[in-house]
Amino acid sequence: MKALDKANLDKFVELLSEEFNVYSITDTDFSTDFDNNKALEILKPIKSAKEIVFPQTEPLFKFDLVGKEIVVNEKQNSTNLMLWIKPCDVRGINILKKVFEKDVKDVYFANKLNNTIFVGLACNNPSRNCFCTSVSITPYYKEGMDVFATSVNGAIIFEALTEKGKEVLEKVNSLLRDATKDEVEKAKEIHLQAENKVRRYNFNTSRLTWDSDVWRISEICLSCGICTYLCPTCHCFDIIDENYVYEGERIRIWDSCMYSEYTLQASGHNPRAYRLQRLRNRIMHKFVWFKEMFDEYACTGCGRCVSYCPVNISLIEILGGV
Repeated sequence: MKALDKANLDKFVELLSEEFNVYSITDTDFSTDFDNNKALEILKPIKSAKEIVFPQTEPLFKFDLVGKEIVVNEKQNSTNLMLWIKPCDVRGINILKKVFEKDVKDVYFANKLNNTIFVGLACNNPSRNCFCTSVSITPYYKEGMDVFATSVNGAIIFEALTEKGKEVLEKVNSLLRDATKDEVEKAKEIHLQAENKVRRYNFNTSRLTWDSDVWRISEICLSCGICTYLCPTCHCFDIIDENYVYEGERIRIWDSCMYSEYTLQASGHNPRAYRLQRLRNRIMHKFVWFKEMFDEYACTGCGRCVSYCPVNISLIEILGGV
């Protein structure tokens, strides 16, 4: 394993920025405008990392009328490097990959994913609303990362997990040194301490039946959709075409199954017109139907939906966490 002294952090980011579009964690999201030292102390941003590979508003391609021909211009992707992405967020991207690459591959998602390098950071101090260990991951989950890092006192310990990761560390090798045995052991100790800090719940998904009384909690739901927009795994979208006489653009935008218009049909019929129906659909998709298809929950335990729901609807409470 390699180590970077935190005194060299600015130079580390500077070297990476010479070759990649570097996005780092901020209080609100992942941005190219960030504070290097503060980034290491942020638990997780309000918005998840999914926007890098599945943007909220994504121009898919442009089309121009040239004479009698329509010419399509595909957007080219540059290489992005995600710095300090947390385990729950990279797990979310792994789940999205199963959705967007099942049966027919979504080339727009796949291209962005293939052009993104993930440098992850272990969660040293999980929050009170984190419950990742209840959905089979940990604060030091590594799958899907290219490099995994742990903040240990005055240093950052790096572990390259893929060939891409090895290449990244090679580019900043002049700033790195070999991690000491004490630093490696301390990192392992931090991982275990963090795992023990996370509240572990015994979720009872058998209570998620079609006519369960648990859905009555929907009576206070505002249908604002914040739970779906902040969630690392929600992936509903709409497609719109913007036409400007001789040119146009096809755009993909996020949608939400919590909106009443989401299932509104041209006939005027809406199979999920009521909040209860929409909340039930969202939760059962994540914890019943997705589990049946992929043998895992469509939830990373990040706790954002619990933290930011304006009426304090708790997913943990719905699942009967005790």
